[in-house]
Amino acid sequence: MIKNKKVLLICKESFSFPLFFIAQKLIAAGNEVGAFFIHHEESYYNKSRYNENTYFKFKEELKEVKLYGLEDLCSEFNKQYKSPLVDMDYLEEVERNFTHFKNLNLQLTTSQLVTRHFHTRFFFTNSSFKQNLKFLELGYKNVIKIVDDFKPDLILDTEDGELLRTILNEVAYKNKTPYILLTILDLKVINYQHIV
Repeated sequence: MIKNKKVLLICKESFSFPLFFIAQKLIAAGNEVGAFFIHHEESYYNKSRYNENTYFKFKEELKEVKLYGLEDLCSEFNKQYKSPLVDMDYLEEVERNFTHFKNLNLQLTTSQLVTRHFHTRFFFTNSSFKQNLKFLELGYKNVIKIVDDFKPDLILDTEDGELLRTILNEVAYKNKTPYILLTILDLKVINYQHIV
């Protein structure tokens, strides 16, 4: 069991549901817990049927958990949506420091939001290369800010899709912070150990 650590949980949509219960157990074991909701629709918008059992469940029922979302990223991206001003110097710095696992082009392919032409979902519109670079830039700024603020001893996640997870994995590697991907089998073991 993890004890007396700072644990950052990575949450997205229904995949965050088991993490709610893990957060309760971590808090009971004396850990400080943060939850980073990496999907914009969960923290940026008001409470709805979409986010009431994810972001707002944490917010209303686990007040001990420090919540992180994408409000700043979304607001900034929306301001520059039509004509983004990309900070290429910053992205060059990112490329030097945060491409241990994947180069920036491969990192971009991990998100449906910036590879819409490869996904047939009707609600995604195409984005320009500049918009994609802006999203990458803001993603790094947001993730680094959260990691610097919370300073996790370890990161727990239940999935590996989406650009912000890829960014977080690169930042965690650079900071020598363990990033642990829990599988369903791992969750059963955690529950079994708790019962025994």
